[in-house]
Amino acid sequence: MGYKKLGLTFNIALISTSSALYNLGFVIGTALIILYLVNLGYSPFLAGALLTFSRLLYSIAMMTTGSLSDRIGRKRPMIWGFALTALAMLAMSIMTNQSAVAILVVFIWLGLSFQSPAASAAVSEMALLGKTAIAFGWYYTSISVAKVLGQIIAGVTVQNYGYSNTLLLAGATAIGSMTLIFRYKERHHNENASLNFYEDLKHGVRIIRSERRLQYLSIALSVHAMGFFMSYTFIPLVAEVDQGLSKTAIGILLALFSVGSALALLPFAVITNKIGGLNMLTWHLALSSMTWWIYPLLNSYGIIILLMTTLGIIGAMDMPARRELMSYVSEKELGTTMGALDAISMTIGSLGALMAGALWEIGHWVPFVASVFINATGILFLLKLRR
Repeated sequence: MGYKKLGLTFNIALISTSSALYNLGFVIGTALIILYLVNLGYSPFLAGALLTFSRLLYSIAMMTTGSLSDRIGRKRPMIWGFALTALAMLAMSIMTNQSAVAILVVFIWLGLSFQSPAASAAVSEMALLGKTAIAFGWYYTSISVAKVLGQIIAGVTVQNYGYSNTLLLAGATAIGSMTLIFRYKERHHNENASLNFYEDLKHGVRIIRSERRLQYLSIALSVHAMGFFMSYTFIPLVAEVDQGLSKTAIGILLALFSVGSALALLPFAVITNKIGGLNMLTWHLALSSMTWWIYPLLNSYGIIILLMTTLGIIGAMDMPARRELMSYVSEKELGTTMGALDAISMTIGSLGALMAGALWEIGHWVPFVASVFINATGILFLLKLRR
């Protein structure tokens, strides 16, 4: 069976493989980072605040890096992102100073801000006609498989070799992704274009303000991201503090989320191709609200495994649907549009970890329940988008 029948092209396969290798390194270095920060002396609140700040800068940066990729092409922003994350993790492997570590954590996420919108826009524009959701299905399946491996490796290496060696491995793995992306055959590039933070930021906001459908979508994705970070960020801490799991077990547990996602992404991408991104995204938010609150109430490891796998399957409904919907709503300047939407949703969503840290002392189950109510409001805006 040819690539085209599978909805694949050489460039999509190349972007998927290089992004998977990059995400493997990223996940090895960050899967248990909240435990690493707490071990360095951060309180759960300060650890959540640092991760919130890192994601916040990552989010704002995507508004400009997405626009940059529209002007200079996709390859260079991806290479810059790979390099920045890798070098930050390698430096972090030899640092113990809290202030220095905080700066490097920010750089890890800033690297992702260069890679993510450029890669997403490249997949969209390289997708075969009528198979955009399937192309994203392949892309996110590759990343999910990488996350499975990364989370397992993170748990095992942290348990047996410590955080420093884990970060060293993570940085070296991320560097390997650069060797692949050099073969990417770009449709357009401009050697003379440069980053203009203020103008790119204004342009991204202008695009969202000019289209009411993008405004509704940005609100729905923002509250969904906020709810997700409120719950998912603190799963490792609940697992260690309340459920008594080892770091290896926690890594396997997080990997099961990615296993469920990897298994379901392509089937959901095919379904999305038939029913549309809006329908799939609505079901995703609804099912997320039904299940997120359960995790901190469980004590049986068998049931926890089942729930995490289920959460991963539900999570697989998200990315192909939202990317297909973004490319449908805005057919021009895809990098700018995707970067702007991701920037807005992640900027607001990043507050979720901070809110969860503040609610943590009230009760460890409280952030999870609060995340459900916040997430459910996103469904209302998806219904407005439907009308």
